[in-house]
Amino acid sequence: MGDKIIIQAILSVMNEYSSITIIYNDFSTGESELNARAIAKKLERTQYKDVVKLIVTERPDHARKIAYEITKREARPLIISSSGDGGYHEVINGALEAADAAHTPVTGLLPSGNANDHYKQLHQPHVIDRIESGTVQTIDVLKIESRINGRPWHKYAHSYIGFGLSSEVGKALNEVDLNSTNELLIFLKTFVKNKPFTIVVGDHALEYQSIILSNVGKMSKVLSLSKTAKVDDGLFEILTSDANVVKLMGTLVKSVAGVMAHEDRTSSYSCITTHPLNIQLDGEIYTIDKDSEIHISSCHKALRCVI
Repeated sequence: MGDKIIIQAILSVMNEYSSITIIYNDFSTGESELNARAIAKKLERTQYKDVVKLIVTERPDHARKIAYEITKREARPLIISSSGDGGYHEVINGALEAADAAHTPVTGLLPSGNANDHYKQLHQPHVIDRIESGTVQTIDVLKIESRINGRPWHKYAHSYIGFGLSSEVGKALNEVDLNSTNELLIFLKTFVKNKPFTIVVGDHALEYQSIILSNVGKMSKVLSLSKTAKVDDGLFEILTSDANVVKLMGTLVKSVAGVMAHEDRTSSYSCITTHPLNIQLDGEIYTIDKDSEIHISSCHKALRCVI
């Protein structure tokens, strides 16, 4: 009985957060500041009342820098992003870049954006209870490595990486309030202007309209990517659409109807660009250099989070 009490006491200390920081964005499409202040008020009634801090971002990429600095400074910080998928993308990148054996960050997400795909896939109730008890989920992230502006570059994605049409659609989807009708219209309008892209896979040059590599089952509220996706199995789903217009139209309609299935499941994917290529990571857009190798891998259970 005494040993059990000692073990519980040790675990309690291990699960304590050294700080809780809630990052919000005044320019979010959702109620970022309102949600941030609401959870801060609740946390001020817990044992963490003296270590809760609110920080507002001032520019793009600021959340990543904040998360990086906190993780480098703190032993076990909890960093909560009151944002959409893009803001949370910045936070996990900062936290994972700085994490090491002595600095083990935990991240959290308050849904305050447009699509909130990641939150909807992982959400569990009673977030304050989980914070107080130190309960976390350990999930996979996707890591992409390539070159941008002639320099080595890498990022992490919590939900998905998209090439081609998906990245162009991502720009448009971030600008409106989504529902099943206007989302399909955005896809169709973007498709009319979209051109196929060519990449080299192995020894073959292949032409596609879109490639999505996904860690979650849905994208942008209503687009089904996979019915079997899991965030902690060390694998991700690959969905491709070639240059055939009829096939792509059918794929989009099926996806909105919820019947789209992934084509393959893997732990890594590689290709080489033949021209500058736009990619979407969790709603954030980047452009990969021409003639650059792209390598994407699953980092198994790399992210500790409270969702």
